[in-house]
Amino acid sequence: MSNLKDFDWNGFWNDVDYAFESYIGKPVTDEDIKAAEANLGYTLPAAYIELLKNHNGGVVNKNCFINDNRDCVYITGIYGIDRDKKYSLLGEIGNEFWISKVKYPPIGVVVADTISGG
Repeated sequence: MSNLKDFDWNGFWNDVDYAFESYIGKPVTDEDIKAAEANLGYTLPAAYIELLKNHNGGVVNKNCFINDNRDCVYITGIYGIDRDKKYSLLGEIGNEFWISKVKYPPIGVVVADTISGG
């Protein structure tokens, strides 16, 4: 069960030209999700899958998310799964980039980028 069931998506996404160019992918199907999971080697969380079905990646209007230390983590955008988009789990600056080039530990998937570039 997803924890985004009653989420109000109105005003969440900032659909500017940059978002369409670099983040927002084509609508996803269940087959797309299965293929992405197979490629990544991880099962995607239900809430993230629901987000993908609402909007396959994009730039958000409010980009400050509070972490467990009560600090604000600023994101640039949320990755979708359309490999044709630069900022996507399977794109040029996707999960493989963060693990192989930036040397993030391979303990999951990177679903967003931050204003500090990682």
